[in-house]
Amino acid sequence: MRDSGILFQERQRLKSPWMKAVLIGLAAIGVYIFIAQILLGMEVGDNPAPDFVVILLTVPLCIGLPLFFIQFTMTTEVHSAGIRVRMLKSFEYSNVDIRSFHAERFSWLKDYMGIGYRIGPKGAGFTMGGDTGVKLHLNNGRTIMIESDRYEEFLQALELTTGKDRSPAKGFEDGMDVIPKAKDRR
Repeated sequence: MRDSGILFQERQRLKSPWMKAVLIGLAAIGVYIFIAQILLGMEVGDNPAPDFVVILLTVPLCIGLPLFFIQFTMTTEVHSAGIRVRMLKSFEYSNVDIRSFHAERFSWLKDYMGIGYRIGPKGAGFTMGGDTGVKLHLNNGRTIMIESDRYEEFLQALELTTGKDRSPAKGFEDGMDVIPKAKDRR
C-alpha cells in the first residue's frame, strides 16, 4: 500500500492502568534487589543470585521492559487503498478485501486475551487496553477488531474509501451516536 493520502490516523498507547502498575511494581522490586544486594551488600532471599546476575538483569528487565511497554504504540491509518495498522510490525488490509465493518464494544482481555496483535475467541484483534473499536469482516471469512478511541472518524474514512456503508454496530441502541458502557447494556 503505497498511497500517501492518509484520510484517518490514530496513535494509541497502553491504556490499562493496572498493567502499568504491575510493570512499575516489578521494576521497583528489581531496583530494590539491586540497591540492597549491590549497593548495600545485603543478601536478598534464601538463595540470592550472584551479583553479576543481578547487575545483568536489572537494566533490561527493570528499566528496559517497562520503558518498552510505556513507549509501545499502535498506529492505525486509513488510506484510499485500505487500512494499515502498525505495532511492532505493519499489517495491511486492502479495501477490496473488506466485506463489511461496524463499531463494536469489546473486552480486550476476555475477547482477545491480551494487548497487541492477538487471536482470541472473537477472532483477531489489535488492542491497547481500550473497549471500543471497528470490526472488519473480510471476504475470506476472517474478522479483525481494530481498537479505536475515534471509531466514528475511522468509520467515516472507511465509508469514504470503500464506498460501502457501515453495518449496524453492536452496542448501539436506537441509533445512538455513542456506544453505551457495558454495564449500561445489561
